[in-house]
Amino acid sequence: AILPASISLQAFAAPEDSGEPVNIALNKPYTITATSGGSTLAPAWPDTSGGYLTDGNYPSSEWRDSTNGWVDWTNGGAAMNVQVDIDLGESKLIKAFTADCLNQSQFGLTMPANWAIYTSNDGTDWVLSLPETAIISNPADGRQKITYDVDEYISAKYVRFVFVSGGEHLAFDELEVIGWNASDAGAATPIIDLDLEAAKSAAPGDEVPLSVSASTSDEGTLSYQWYKDDAVIEGATEATYIIAS
Repeated sequence: AILPASISLQAFAAPEDSGEPVNIALNKPYTITATSGGSTLAPAWPDTSGGYLTDGNYPSSEWRDSTNGWVDWTNGGAAMNVQVDIDLGESKLIKAFTADCLNQSQFGLTMPANWAIYTSNDGTDWVLSLPETAIISNPADGRQKITYDVDEYISAKYVRFVFVSGGEHLAFDELEVIGWNASDAGAATPIIDLDLEAAKSAAPGDEVPLSVSASTSDEGTLSYQWYKDDAVIEGATEATYIIAS
């Protein structure tokens, strides 16, 4: 059988002695696309500064003040999707993602029902870093922070947050990408010395080993992450990945 090249690899050097990770999305530009039933939605409380979601300010939970930093969409209870693409400026090492949402049940504001996260190094080819995941329902009223910690570092220049509404309103005020700037990490970008073959032959029932070789110009520690159809393969973090028979 001929195996198509649907398995891919990302290799990168982990930061050594680089200190605590920081919010590398702070004051970075972004675009927002909100849709419902195929139609584009305008926010009920617009992002008047063009930077509410990455400005590092955390306003009060009083969403009815349109100047306080919350961005809110509503569609009368119909399902909504809100997508936010953040440009980090350069490829950076990422350890976690957070989103600050507003839950005010008396006004119809509820937490998103689901969220997903994609990453990219060119803004065109996106990797699913967090498959669509349900968010806890019926939390206490007020500001709620949701967090996703990645098992291994992710190297990316662009981050895409996707939220699916769980009620009449969907409101955010801050999205964070936690990691290290390239200059802080102090690790050189790895070089793939031996890449994957475009196709590989195997007999039915045989295991199929896939291997790569990477190196760095400094003493950074290499890490690996394998993907299948642009989705992370959990636990596949070595230079060799074996497809079971």
